[in-house]
Amino acid sequence: MKNLILGTILLTSIAGCAQIKTATAAATYDAGVRFNSICCGTASPDFLKNFLKSFNYENKVTTLAYKKGGCGREGEFYILFSLNKIPENLMAEFKKQLEGLIPKVNEETRLNKTSKGTVQFLNGVNASQLENCRSELVAWDYTN
Repeated sequence: MKNLILGTILLTSIAGCAQIKTATAAATYDAGVRFNSICCGTASPDFLKNFLKSFNYENKVTTLAYKKGGCGREGEFYILFSLNKIPENLMAEFKKQLEGLIPKVNEETRLNKTSKGTVQFLNGVNASQLENCRSELVAWDYTN
């Protein structure tokens, strides 16, 4: 009886995960950041974590973020944002601030000569466009 219950729970969990995976993979995301590599890996996403924490705190909103990894030989990845839970005026402000932050990060990387890659702002990303990436799309916890 115990094995039957555990088996049922396991099958239900697997079926639920498959549905979430399919729904997420078909989604279009409002914005994203692509982490490219030049020689020696990607830039750190710490600037993005700080930006998200600050933006969410100041505007009393929650931004959903997802990570799609395995997009190259040196750890290239994407961070994608779903902004449908924030007001439209804040959505535009989020994109504007994020897009303005990217050149500063790239310049800082260049000046520090860290041999790390660049970051690129993306406006409107369909997850199906990222099929060359080996990893699954997963929720990205930027709070820690």
